[in-house]
Amino acid sequence: MPSAAAATVTHHPVITSDRALRAGIVAWVAFAFIGWRGLLVPSLLRSIESSFVQSDAALGGYFLVTSLSYALGCLAGGPLLRRLDARATAGLAGVTIAVGLVAQGLVPSWWLFVLAGVPSGMGAGVGEVALNALYLDLFPGSRSRALNLLHLAFSVAALAAPIVVALLVSAGVPWQWVMAGSGVSWLVVAGALIVATPRVVHPKVPAPAATDPHAGRRLASLPVALVLFAVAIACYVAAEAGASDWMIRFLADLPLTHASLALTMFWGGIAVGRGIVARFGARLDPVRTAMLAVLAGAALQAAAVLAPDPWLSIALFGMAGIAFGPVYPLIVAAAGTRMPDRTATVSSTLAFAAVAGVVVYSPAMGAISVGVGIGVAMLGTAVLALLSGVALLGARRVSVGRAPGAA
Repeated sequence: MPSAAAATVTHHPVITSDRALRAGIVAWVAFAFIGWRGLLVPSLLRSIESSFVQSDAALGGYFLVTSLSYALGCLAGGPLLRRLDARATAGLAGVTIAVGLVAQGLVPSWWLFVLAGVPSGMGAGVGEVALNALYLDLFPGSRSRALNLLHLAFSVAALAAPIVVALLVSAGVPWQWVMAGSGVSWLVVAGALIVATPRVVHPKVPAPAATDPHAGRRLASLPVALVLFAVAIACYVAAEAGASDWMIRFLADLPLTHASLALTMFWGGIAVGRGIVARFGARLDPVRTAMLAVLAGAALQAAAVLAPDPWLSIALFGMAGIAFGPVYPLIVAAAGTRMPDRTATVSSTLAFAAVAGVVVYSPAMGAISVGVGIGVAMLGTAVLALLSGVALLGARRVSVGRAPGAA
């Protein structure tokens, strides 16, 4: 009679290296488009405020609505991966983003613009969960490097978006065309995802065998570690997104092209940081590296906000980006390594936690800006990065999968 272990069907199909490479490249491009989508409204913030005659507080409300939509997408991503498969989930996410962006470029009123941001946000949340889980499955032997490369795509697109959008708007291209054109591009990306993504399904993981004397300890410690990773990623993303969403507003005294340069340098630094860790970080402890990086980023972010000269602020924002760069993918890689058979759960939990951080802080920055000033709101991002480092320190101290009495 076959054993229970022998009867267990893994959720990792046999994927050839060529197939994994093709799927990885298409997923990389799709993740870049998620990064572009995330920076569209912050890059167009002045044009949108002017067109719809809205205040910082109203923009904060918009960020709240789209962040909640993103969170719902992250919550739905895990169940969709388990019910459907990676191919169908990624394709559905792409089509949903396309519909939302095209609608945002066509609607005539502010409230319809906000409403159209809901499918765009939900699709991006589902897409992030699906693509993170896909990379964990495609490259199980090099998860830290693979996820840094995947998130490098996000930061490269986010790096390009502010300056490209500023140049387009300065050249007389209506901001509505930029939004709608981005949505049409997403239709092409969705088709490529459907063609290239393998059918990876994620059934529920069976309970550990009763004969495993350490199963209870593993089950008890895994949720603690995952909660700490979730807190760390929530605080980190709140810091990153808050700075990114409001940086151009913080540098309001500068011309748009100069303020956009600061945002470009910030995301350029993130791209550099992720590229460095992807190239040289294979042997690094992901938790320790993420902790040191986010603490360095917190210090640099605070220095950028308090700097007396705007050009010094721009340089320091770029340096903070370098430090922040590898934090998100390293946290996901560390959690995925500790829970290798639950990649859908890890991806959806951490993605939802990340959006929860954005929901709590980035929209609140609009109200803080009106109440006590945008500088105070920006300084809060450095405090959140510090809290992320503290949570990672706690995660590093949690013993996972160790036998009692192990050294």
